[in-house]
Amino acid sequence: MKHQMKGIVIAGLTFGPVAFSMAATSQIEEIVVTAQKRESNLQETPIAMTALTADMIEDRGVEAFRQIQFQVPNLVFNSLGGSTNVYLRGVGTDINDSLAESGVALYIDGVYQGQTGDQSAIYNDLDRIEVLRGPQGTLYGRNSTGGNVNLYSKKPMFDPSYNASLMAGDYGRIKATVGGTTGLVDDLAAIRASFVVDQSDGYLHNPFDGKNISERDLWSGAASLLLTPSEDLEIILRGNYSERNDDTPRWAYIEVVPGSGLNPFLFG
Repeated sequence: MKHQMKGIVIAGLTFGPVAFSMAATSQIEEIVVTAQKRESNLQETPIAMTALTADMIEDRGVEAFRQIQFQVPNLVFNSLGGSTNVYLRGVGTDINDSLAESGVALYIDGVYQGQTGDQSAIYNDLDRIEVLRGPQGTLYGRNSTGGNVNLYSKKPMFDPSYNASLMAGDYGRIKATVGGTTGLVDDLAAIRASFVVDQSDGYLHNPFDGKNISERDLWSGAASLLLTPSEDLEIILRGNYSERNDDTPRWAYIEVVPGSGLNPFLFG
């Protein structure tokens, strides 16, 4: 028994300082969020929330709602044509209509996106993503029973910076991104702009008419203007344009079969 007790004491003395050293040197990165309509530290905000910073978004290639679900627990994204179904902790809407309103609200730079079709859009040049588990009706009103997703674009900066990227893959996949920000008038006006082209030939082939299915053709651009007439006033004007042509299997299926005079959508 004496030898056993000595072994226990020695083990405690050996591993104790190591554990203490690891605890003393570990640090948690501070992430600033605006989930309560004001800036606060993520660790001190009393909301069940997942936040992604700009570096996380870029490193993980997040550019659409469908990809956020792989970064956030309890979030499920389904799409059918132009409509979407989003669920957060099992709460959402089952209506497959592009004009329906989701049970998980989507906000872009504080502006509510009311239709489920908006949740299938492509977004770029994002600064952060905040996913709040619901209900969030007190601060965000209706359609946030399941929670809400807040997307925030990067703000214009007075110091010039530029970025560009090019991705190429099989099936004719090409994605090019270019953007930048600079000051127009010192301490008064700054501008930011970004542009994305994403194209693919599709990986399904229809031997009947020789066409490829699931083709992708996206053109998207965004611009913002920052005005700071005083230290207490900041004005941001934003505009964006997006044109997307997705030849998904659903839309390819409902096309009229050449030469048959039949519509599969009506006749099964």
